[in-house]
Amino acid sequence: MKLYELFDTVSETAYPGNVGAMEMAKFFMKADDKQKSLMKRLIAAGEEKRALKMLQRVTGVKLQGKEFELAEQLTYKGYACRVDCSGHIAGYEWARQHNITDPDACPYRPSHPSFYEGCRSYAEERQ
Repeated sequence: MKLYELFDTVSETAYPGNVGAMEMAKFFMKADDKQKSLMKRLIAAGEEKRALKMLQRVTGVKLQGKEFELAEQLTYKGYACRVDCSGHIAGYEWARQHNITDPDACPYRPSHPSFYEGCRSYAEERQ
């Protein structure tokens, strides 16, 4: 996905003196490769609010609106994220690719509980 395509998928977000497209450009200039990849996956998954919260953390820009408060606990499909929801997204995508419909078929590893929860969330949506 090209940068200009991301601009088309994110609604305009304003705060006094600025608009969201400028902050998205700033994000891609500051973010590391892992953060850029996660941003693209969040947007592709329709997780716009989480994407914009991550944008705030990386750029240091405070977007206007209660929905952008960083104090909120990040969640993905009802599961609490430990850091940035990337493990949940990876598990969800893995389950989608493997057409998992039974939550008990999700692989569990104590070192990656978020992957497991992401997989379960996909399967739970299909029951």
